[in-house]
Amino acid sequence: MSTELTTITELPDLAKDMPALLTTAQQQLALCSAAVKDLAPITDEASKVAAFVLRDKIKLAATTYKEMRMPFTRKLNDIVKLFTGNENGFDGLVIDIEKKADAWATRELQKKRDIEIANEKLLKEQNAKIALEGVIREGLRSRINEMLEHIRTYTGQKVKELTKENFGETKKDLDREPRWIPETMDKFYFKADPWTNDQEMFKRIADEDFETNKTTYLTQAKQILTDSISILEVALNNRAEAERLQQAAADQAKKEAETQSTQAQADVAAQQAIASLDIVKPDPVKAKVKMKIDIIDNRAWLQMFAFWFQYDPETKDGDLSKKTLLQIKTFCENQMNTHGNMLEHESIGWVEVVKAK
Repeated sequence: MSTELTTITELPDLAKDMPALLTTAQQQLALCSAAVKDLAPITDEASKVAAFVLRDKIKLAATTYKEMRMPFTRKLNDIVKLFTGNENGFDGLVIDIEKKADAWATRELQKKRDIEIANEKLLKEQNAKIALEGVIREGLRSRINEMLEHIRTYTGQKVKELTKENFGETKKDLDREPRWIPETMDKFYFKADPWTNDQEMFKRIADEDFETNKTTYLTQAKQILTDSISILEVALNNRAEAERLQQAAADQAKKEAETQSTQAQADVAAQQAIASLDIVKPDPVKAKVKMKIDIIDNRAWLQMFAFWFQYDPETKDGDLSKKTLLQIKTFCENQMNTHGNMLEHESIGWVEVVKAK
């Protein structure tokens, strides 16, 4: 430090003579300029010698003034180096802090991505579970509708076979309470196994919906039987009209089943949307991510040159002589980061660079 201070303290002593030295040099330069201007053309050996004598005097003056200012400029250069060294030291400290911040941002960004991946996996599993529950419930409803369709088919056949002779027997056969056989639901499930292998989930949902399914079936089955009895009189006089009434009831039941299925699908979609909202999303990371090119081998430079020549408008009519390879590399990186145009080649890799904001 003492040597550096000495260098700085010596500068004022050298600098105080500089104004006079510069004034004298400017005066001498003016005199030399005038002498060169008045120099006669060289026409013979004597005039050439006279010109060289003037040249040598000018060179001696230039050397003299250079030697006079050298101590000052050397000290000044030393001082510039001292300040530059300190500035580089400050810059290095700033870079060290930024590196630590960037490393933290990289870790936080990776944590965020890990959470997002875990959330995506969890949401996928939840959606699959919700969808499977929907499939099972739809299967149970379909089984109920299938059982009801059997009753419609049975009653329809009874109407077709109705005569005055069997009227009383037919009416007595239809005037009964339908039976609920829950085992048929299990048999249907194990028979229709392709749409789910989760027997535990099936049993849970079947138990949850047991009363609802039972009530639905018994109520609608009884209504089908009752409606069929009510049209027996019609069938005796106009069988076609009775069959039309039965068909209209069947079409209405089919329409209602389709509406239920559509509503069930909407319910599944709504549950999946709610599941998505329930996922805890990670806080955003204050970081800027850029992609940088990693040179795998020198063929990359040829690829980058071709990419740059294709995408940079300046290549069409601009001066390309001063373009450097590093500038071309930067252009390719900017294309990726700004426009998403990725240069892909086996000689080129892309590295993610995270900068904390």
